Amino acid sequence: MVAQLCDKLAKAKPGSESVIAVFCDIRSFSDFSTRVGSWNTATFLKYFYLTLLRDYFKRAAFAKPNGDGLLMIFQHDEETLEQVSAEVVMTCFKALDDFPKMFKGIHLINYATPQAIGFGIARGPASFLSIGGEKLDYSGDVLNLAARLTEYARPQGIVIDGNYQIEVVPKRLRKRFSTAKVYIRGIAEDTPIKVLYHKTVVSIPPEAFYPIRERQWRLHEIKFEVGELAKMVGGLVIKLPDPPISKDHIRVEFRFPNPVLPERSLGNEFDTFEYIHDGEGHQVTVDLTLLKRIVEHYKLSEKETVRILAHFVAKPTKIHTRRQGK
Repeated sequence: MVAQLCDKLAKAKPGSESVIAVFCDIRSFSDFSTRVGSWNTATFLKYFYLTLLRDYFKRAAFAKPNGDGLLMIFQHDEETLEQVSAEVVMTCFKALDDFPKMFKGIHLINYATPQAIGFGIARGPASFLSIGGEKLDYSGDVLNLAARLTEYARPQGIVIDGNYQIEVVPKRLRKRFSTAKVYIRGIAEDTPIKVLYHKTVVSIPPEAFYPIRERQWRLHEIKFEVGELAKMVGGLVIKLPDPPISKDHIRVEFRFPNPVLPERSLGNEFDTFEYIHDGEGHQVTVDLTLLKRIVEHYKLSEKETVRILAHFVAKPTKIHTRRQGK
């Protein structure tokens, strides 16, 4: 197969055209794949790709699976832009609505499947390689932008590049979108760009409204002796000195002496913790059960000093343009 691809690539001709790039991503796929195993995961992906392309996005000029996502390309020119755009956007909405029950009639899939998908959409020029009318691959900023926008289409829904222009979205669907200015990794890290987002289901994460280059990790540390830990009940509360961008930008770690090499500490990161913002400030609470279990396992003395390290990205003090909803 590789040899055949090499033969095609050797004869391929470059070109470019105006396209609408659509990237579709499955939500909670990692948890799903862990739960059902590799064979079932592969089977589900097979029918995910087939169903979208055969029953929904039938007019895609090109499609390429990408892990738990699917890239689709739709060609257009000046005369067909509005028609192609209408078909693409309406089909995205239909696929969103149908996805939870999309695989009910497939007998091989007898297990619970993911319940949500997200779409990122952008339009513009794209380059391609083709041979005899067959497109071998597409490339260009518009493809990358569509993929990045999908990251913000959570927990499900549609996010469209602002340069797509709301005027080419079907009129009856325009009220479903609001606008925001967001920063995008690798694309708009210092200056935000406008996006249209499916306002009833998309919740753009807080970090999207802050410059990416300003996201420097900070450290807040508290120390105490093992003897103090034994007297604590419930959870250990850590008060952060400044507000974090979001819970996703907090990491909490427990550091304790190495019984074999005292000059080198050991560490254990918390998989779960609570983060709240109230009148007391910004607080992270960790379960003491894990700490006490580690202390008991390593037989640490009551006078040993242990540390809790809270790594976090603080909100920039500079005021930035936030959401601009309609």
